[in-house]
Amino acid sequence: MEVTPKKVLVAEADEIVLVLITHALSRYFRVVHRCGDGLELEAMLRSESYDAVLVDLKLADGGPGLLRRLIDRDPSLQRKLIVMTMCAEDGRALDGIPVAAVVRKPVELYDLIDTVRTVSRE
Repeated sequence: MEVTPKKVLVAEADEIVLVLITHALSRYFRVVHRCGDGLELEAMLRSESYDAVLVDLKLADGGPGLLRRLIDRDPSLQRKLIVMTMCAEDGRALDGIPVAAVVRKPVELYDLIDTVRTVSRE
């Protein structure tokens, strides 16, 4: 597949999963940045603009409260935000928080790539 000129941010709590996802996405998108906690995510979103933002719902300093703060600060983020979660109960915790997509872990990499492509086009 051809590399698409998109900029993606991955915020994942598990370092191994973070490295794997970042590596896989970097084969298909121009720039992929990564971070491991909510504070770093907030700082990165203040300093850069991204076409898609993947966020682990169990991120340290994160969760639904972080997502609400991020969207309150920048409402356009809801069209770029992809939430990764381990179970259906986590997805229900998003009630009322508008996000572009929810991806269930373990993540199928080609499904994740397609989701990022779809979200970053809009």
